[in-house]
This record gives sequence, C-alpha cells and structure tokens, in this order.
Amino acid sequence: MRLEFKNKDYINISEYNITLKYDSIAHIFDFRTQLDILDYILEYPECKFYDNDLLLTGTILSPNKKVSNKPEFLRYTGYGIAGVLQDCPIPISLYPLQFDNLSLLDITKILLEPFGLNYIFTSNILDDLNKKYKKVDISPEMKIKQILNNLASQRNIILTSNNFGEIVYTRYDKTKFRPVAYFEEGKEGLSNLSLSMNAQALHSEITVIKEASKDNPDAGQFTITNPYVDVFRPTVKILNSGDIFDVEKAARNELSKELSNIKITFRSTVFVNAGNTISLLSPKIGINKPTELFVQQTVIKKEVKEQDSYILTCLLPDIFSDNEVINILK
Repeated sequence: MRLEFKNKDYINISEYNITLKYDSIAHIFDFRTQLDILDYILEYPECKFYDNDLLLTGTILSPNKKVSNKPEFLRYTGYGIAGVLQDCPIPISLYPLQFDNLSLLDITKILLEPFGLNYIFTSNILDDLNKKYKKVDISPEMKIKQILNNLASQRNIILTSNNFGEIVYTRYDKTKFRPVAYFEEGKEGLSNLSLSMNAQALHSEITVIKEASKDNPDAGQFTITNPYVDVFRPTVKILNSGDIFDVEKAARNELSKELSNIKITFRSTVFVNAGNTISLLSPKIGINKPTELFVQQTVIKKEVKEQDSYILTCLLPDIFSDNEVINILK
C-alpha cells in the first residue's frame, strides 16, 4: 500500500484499515505512523492511497496527540474528499433555500460547486436525474449528503463515490455485471463466513403513501411484497418529497432498505472492490447453489508484520436495482 501526500510517498505504514463502501459518498480510512505528517493539526489535507491502482482520494483529519517517555504512534483517520458533504449543511452563500421545480442534476450542481467537487452518472438513470421535483423541503440544519440522498432514494437512484472522490449517481443493472470471483465453502480463499439478518426490520409488505397537500393536491400509494417474509408483517411509509409518480419507485427503494438487513460477511485472500459481484456456494448458510452477491463493502486490513487481508460484506444484488426481487434462500 502506498500513501501519496504532499508530493511524497509513504510506504512503511505499520497498520491501516481502508473501508471501501459502495453506497457511500466517502470511503473511510485510518493508519498509524510515528511521523507527524501535518504542518497544522486542522489542515484537512488531501491524500491518495494506491495498491498499484488508485484506491481512494481522501481527506486526512486531525489526529489525537499525547506525549510520553517512549515513542508514540499517531493514528490518523480520514474519509473520501466528498465526506465534507456529510459534515456541512448548505452554505449561507446559496440562500435562499429554494429548489422547487429543479432536477436532481440541477440541485447537485448548485450544492457541489462551492466545495469544488465533481459528479458523474450512469446513462440508465438519466431520465430520473432530469425529472424535476415540484417542491423540495430543506431545513437549514440538513447536511448536503442527506439532502441529495433523500432526493435520489425516492427515484431509486444510488448515491455513491469513486476512487477520484467524485459523487456518482447510478443504478445496478444486472445485465452489465458478471461475478469477478468465485468462493466456495470449505475451499481456499474464504474463511470466517457468516450470514446475519435483522428479522425484526423485515416486513411482508411495504406500502408507500404520498399525501395530498396545499401545493400538491394529488395523492397516491403503492404496496410492494417482500418475498423473503411469508407471514403477515405489514408496514407503511410516507413519501414527503417528490410527486405522485414517485410512489412505486419509493416503495421499491424501501424494500431495498429492508433487504439490506440481510448480510453475508467473510474474510478473503482475494481483493474484490466494493461495487462488484461475486459468486458464492455455501450450503451451511442456505446458499445451495452458486449465487451472485453484491459486494457492498471491502475492508483492507494491515496489522504489524502481517500481510493484507480483505473482509467482504455482501448484500443481495436486488437491493441496488429496480428488478423484481427473488428469494435466493429458498
């Protein structure tokens, strides 16, 4: 692993953790070194991590410091350069907070410009990105990331980021994905395999309601079924933004949120970046045939005198698409 910082390369970092998360605008990292690499503790400098290719463009946050009679390691933490959008609300220079009759692309351009951040998108969501919101309710305290994510989620658009720190709008398209690695229970390359799920967070059917208002007299609702739950466990969600035509997509998005409570995690000797799919066979956790899973998060771990290891967290691919959901555990 190589850290590039202020036109210098650091290759002797004793310990580090890099978490690459697909559905996040900012990958996170931490590392330990005896070097004090900051000129000023609140400098917020940019850095880049390489493992042959560029993995992450990030911002280093201030470390905690202490003095003792023996050499102390400094632990630095940080996140992708778009992480500032998680910390900051809309700057006062952009007031008044008026975003009615604007599209998600319009709003994104306005909000990112003061921070010098870029955005890109995949072609399969262009129509939804250009569709205008009749009314957008924003409070002054809302963080920019929350605003963008709320608007995107109602159109079943994934908000993520890439290794350059750019905001990325996308939607999973199964036809364009092929598993990049195959793992089988009991075979080399896979260990510590586990299936976890929060059963209390799952419902048999989800109904999304768009209530009529003074500004939008239209109302609507849509109910979607969760094929993983056989018993009657209903829930209702209220759509606060968007318009009458968004309820079906919003319901599908709520189903995706629920299905994200089903996770498969394992340690791998093979690096697979978040945002790819793998194939897994594991009868002991109920996956009785090779099944495609989506790598939502990859943690790269390095401990003293140890080689890199990778911890993969996988979710159902249906979470990231608007396809019909199929139960893979039956």
